[in-house]
Amino acid sequence: MYRTYNARPLPRAATPKRSFRKLLFVVVVLLVLIGGYCAVALLRPLSSVQTTITPPVTPSQIKVNIPWPTTSPKEEAAFGADGYGLLASSGPLAPVPTASVTKVITAMSVLNKKPLQPGQTGPSITMTAHDVDLYNQYVAKEGSVVPVSAGETITEYQALQALMLPSANNIADTLAEWAFGNLTAYNQYTNDYVKTLGMTNTTVTDASGFVPTTVSTARDLVLLGDTALDNPVLTEIINQKTAEFPGYGTMHNVNNLLGTAGIRGIKTGNTDEAGGCFLSAADVMIGDKKITVITAIMSAPTLGDALRSSLPLIQSAPSQFQPVRAVRAGQVVGHVTTGWGAASDIIATKDIQVTAWSGTAIAPLASKAAVQVPTPAHAKAGSLSLKFNGTNQSTDLELAQAITPPTLWWRLVHPL
Repeated sequence: MYRTYNARPLPRAATPKRSFRKLLFVVVVLLVLIGGYCAVALLRPLSSVQTTITPPVTPSQIKVNIPWPTTSPKEEAAFGADGYGLLASSGPLAPVPTASVTKVITAMSVLNKKPLQPGQTGPSITMTAHDVDLYNQYVAKEGSVVPVSAGETITEYQALQALMLPSANNIADTLAEWAFGNLTAYNQYTNDYVKTLGMTNTTVTDASGFVPTTVSTARDLVLLGDTALDNPVLTEIINQKTAEFPGYGTMHNVNNLLGTAGIRGIKTGNTDEAGGCFLSAADVMIGDKKITVITAIMSAPTLGDALRSSLPLIQSAPSQFQPVRAVRAGQVVGHVTTGWGAASDIIATKDIQVTAWSGTAIAPLASKAAVQVPTPAHAKAGSLSLKFNGTNQSTDLELAQAITPPTLWWRLVHPL
């Protein structure tokens, strides 16, 4: 028999059923891949929403020349306002004797130790032989005084009136000793206290200011006045022209400019060493807003010179301040953009307006809110806030247009 070795069987032709299964497998795999792609493309979170907020900046305006005093090269002056603090200064600004302006420090220190609320007169203070001696000592020195007698009682409020209106040196010592026990304790407290007000060039060695080693600067005194105006009892007293004092009668305020040019305090002072000093507070209208301007004059040749030098400073205030609209309602302050073309302006919903000192740049701070998709028009997109001179104003920000989602086609062709 004839045999063939190493012969291989011929392959069998593929059947239609087997080919169909292969094709079906490929189709299923493709469908799974396409379905997965579509699911990822259509369901993935959108991350291409960009929110940009650029707070508007109001540039500083041109400063107006301030009419600083020129009566003496030693004269120093400073200008500020209640809530604004110190704004400008002129002159040597070296520590010099403060004279009776020191009594503002005394009044504030006593009120810190023995506080009064408006309408209260406070505890009674009984005068002793020591208080009579204080009176006699200042009479001998030709200092300002009001007479007292042993056994007489006055209230804390009346003592403060005698301190601030006729500028009684003897009452300054009486008050300081009554509130703190002795003048040493008073001096220690007060020197620490003025430093908390930022009065770094002020040294207190007595309660009346009669001693020339009690010194300060015009800049420091503006800071003092700014704080003094925050005490309603002291603010009431410094604006009084007269007051009644037991055993003495009517006391008159030595500030003869009270009521002129809006002046409502604060304290005059003069000694041979200090010259003329005047720490003033005056209400001035800037547009429709009232601002209390604070000025300090030190080392003027006379008290009259100090008073006269204060008036031009106060009267120049309307030209030194101006209303500034830092943010306008409807102002575009930002944008929202998306990768698929949806976009919107971000707008402020209300004005932010302040009264600013000339030369001040104003820049609100922004906070952004997350913008979701979809988001309708007028949805909140953040806020702008402005802290300025002790006040805090803010405005909500909103979308001018709706942010619509992308089309299905965009999602399919932008899977990432």
